[in-house]
Amino acid sequence: RGPSSIMQPLLKGVTTVVAAVIEREGRIAPGPNACLKYYGLPHKTNASMFAIIDELQRACGFESSDSASKRLSKLEAVLHAARVHTAENMALIATLLALPTDVLSLPKEARRNLAQLSPQRRKQKTFAALLARIEGLAARWPLLVLTEDLQWIDPTSLEFLALLVERLPRLRVLMLATLRPDPKFSPPWPAHAHVTAVELRRLTDSDAELLVERVAGGKHLPKAVKSQILLPTEGVPLFVEEMTKSVLETGVLHERGWHYELGGSQLQTIPKTLNGSLIARLDRTGPGQGNRADRSRYRSAILVRVAAHAGES
Repeated sequence: RGPSSIMQPLLKGVTTVVAAVIEREGRIAPGPNACLKYYGLPHKTNASMFAIIDELQRACGFESSDSASKRLSKLEAVLHAARVHTAENMALIATLLALPTDVLSLPKEARRNLAQLSPQRRKQKTFAALLARIEGLAARWPLLVLTEDLQWIDPTSLEFLALLVERLPRLRVLMLATLRPDPKFSPPWPAHAHVTAVELRRLTDSDAELLVERVAGGKHLPKAVKSQILLPTEGVPLFVEEMTKSVLETGVLHERGWHYELGGSQLQTIPKTLNGSLIARLDRTGPGQGNRADRSRYRSAILVRVAAHAGES
């Protein structure tokens, strides 16, 4: 409500903008299941329809222990919520999710027609069913659609999202799409009048210092410590935040009223790189229980995504 409440988090960068919108999603789109999230991952760029399938699986609330029949029931509930439950829509989306369709109450002729569809025609009808779901939800309450790291979303999911962008003027939908600079990628839709592009540049030194102090709760950090945070992060908001949090969590700083002091010669104990900072934080905040392999998997899952972001910045 009011542009300032949404635009203020831009200081912190793309990742934090998305986090801020998600935090406010209950006010932006107050209906149940009123936020659809599509994510791009660097290792899933060539996995056909990964972003679409991932969103559907989360919307349905699939659990690894769910039987096929339970998953079908959950999918049925999702389509009913959008008021687009038909035998054909159910069969098309169940096939997309690799669920059995032989148990569905589909007339023989309709089943035969679906089986004879060409790959292109099946994709078109599946897209139509997926768009009908979004239109059905938007007819009931305002809808928020988030697409993060557009440059890593697979081509087929991008094709679907481009169709959605074309329909946005007719729908009660707010769509936020983020992408990182990549000379080989541009959004797959033209410059529509209803699409606004906002470029987030690296922070200036003064803005980066403000962010450091904000993360530190408004307290000043010693100049030497601040320099050790700002130099390796190069104005990338996510990295400024992570380095600052890492320094605060090491325990080398001591609160003294409105500022922090560095204890003795402990400056060398502060991680000098983003990688070192993240590993130190993960070692402190990761699973305390479990074996070395568990901790290694936890660390890798976080570092893969951040390293990919670092490569794009």
